[in-house]
Amino acid sequence: MLDRGAMERVLARATELASQSADAPDGMSEAQLFEIGKEVGLSPTALRQALAEERTRVVLAEETGLESRVMGPAMVMATRAIAHSPEAILGALEGWMRTEYRMLEKRRFGNRRTWEQRSGVFAELSRGMRGNAAAAALMRANEVAVTVSPIGDGRTAVRFDADLTQQRAKRRVGGIALGAMGLGIGTVPVVLGAVLAPIAMLPIFLAAGAAPLIGMGIGGWSMLKGHRKQAERTQLALEQLLDRLEHSAMPRSAMGSASPLLLDSISAVGQGLREVARAVQDAAATKRLR
Repeated sequence: MLDRGAMERVLARATELASQSADAPDGMSEAQLFEIGKEVGLSPTALRQALAEERTRVVLAEETGLESRVMGPAMVMATRAIAHSPEAILGALEGWMRTEYRMLEKRRFGNRRTWEQRSGVFAELSRGMRGNAAAAALMRANEVAVTVSPIGDGRTAVRFDADLTQQRAKRRVGGIALGAMGLGIGTVPVVLGAVLAPIAMLPIFLAAGAAPLIGMGIGGWSMLKGHRKQAERTQLALEQLLDRLEHSAMPRSAMGSASPLLLDSISAVGQGLREVARAVQDAAATKRLR
């Protein structure tokens, strides 16, 4: 009898050997995959979830350069199986992203949606007044995307991706510029001291040059490393979105599938009615005072 660790190693090695074989098949149907899983003792539930997560996977270029090692990833993601239908999940997200995260829908295709930040002073004020830390984190992303795929048994595999490419590029340029500025400012007193000052005064000029060099160099390095913290905050914001999807009651009325324009119009009408009612109440109160 093989234990679990041995079984996993044998299966992984067998898969590797099979892929190296000249007569290895290029692919297999889902039915064949389930049959093989049944033979090796894998549960259909686990296989269905693995297949659904594979459908939501977005192929990204692997980051192996110095920039990713120093600063952190340009893309962050979070995935989870949620006990709601894809339609309910997308309907809830469309409302939350528009009203609470102040994001605009960018693209809608198949089982994938993408949003981008709504720019402008009013959008920034709205996010700040709401005190939504997750929205503040996601506002740094160029784009936030969700991909859903049904698993079965009323569950859905949900994957979020946030693109931080531009944010990382800005920090890279700022950090390098700050370090270069410190180098330039620090070089001036060193050169002047070496050329004009007597030997006894040279340590003073060296100290004067080292201060901006070290200070601005540390500031530039901190700016570079700060992206990793921002990526972690964005990752947490995506996980919080998944938590909310998992534990919130999904809207099941036709309102959840209505278009954003219709929802905005209904919201505006409701706001207008509330303002009219408030004005009538104020007028009645003024009349009573008279």
